[in-house]
Amino acid sequence: KHGPIARSRRQNQFKSGLSLLVRHNRLAEANALAGQLSGEKPDPQLSLRIASLFLTEGAVEAGDAWLKAAGDQTSPSFLHTMVLYQQGKAVGDQRRIEWARARLELLLQEKPDSLAILNNLAWLLAVDLQRPDLALPYVERILSLTGGQELSAGQVDTIAEVLQATGRTPQALGLVRQAILANPLNGVLRYHSGVIQLATLTNPSQTGPALKDLELAVSRARLSPTREARVAALQQRFHAP
Repeated sequence: KHGPIARSRRQNQFKSGLSLLVRHNRLAEANALAGQLSGEKPDPQLSLRIASLFLTEGAVEAGDAWLKAAGDQTSPSFLHTMVLYQQGKAVGDQRRIEWARARLELLLQEKPDSLAILNNLAWLLAVDLQRPDLALPYVERILSLTGGQELSAGQVDTIAEVLQATGRTPQALGLVRQAILANPLNGVLRYHSGVIQLATLTNPSQTGPALKDLELAVSRARLSPTREARVAALQQRFHAP
């Protein structure tokens, strides 16, 4: 009765509702909705995606339960690796993050052109391990494979982070501006645009566009505490209203 497109649309609606419930700390309702989504015999892949959603929103206990429901894997897949990585980040387990790095490096050997693996490995190195120098070759590989075209906002986020940290700020700004043309209301892209413009400012009277970018970033994106603090410091420094 329901084709694959209808099922996919229904799943996306469930996941949107689930994300909203978790974000508002309505965890009992979220778990009930997740149970409806998964059915009586949860698919391991779907369980992992539900676990990822809970962990992303900081609901560690529920995320752990769904991760357990997915079962163990002798050689974790990319998705399983990323959920275990999220679990490690949620509880501050540095050993788990280092394990995820090693696992992603192994997966990359199997799929050297995987943009998803390249992107997540670069992010882990640059942000979690504070080694943007080690992340740079993976970012360059993404740019080589794509020509810098049709990158997702998440990929541009990683690339901009690494390029800025390794002194390639003009290249980062060019990629961010190109991405904004296709996705003008994306808060993460606006965050990078505002930060880079203020970092390279030559005329103190021309802060307006950059500050507007940061204002949009705050209203459109769920920034990390580190990024929120950076935005607040820049707004204070450049006297945003």
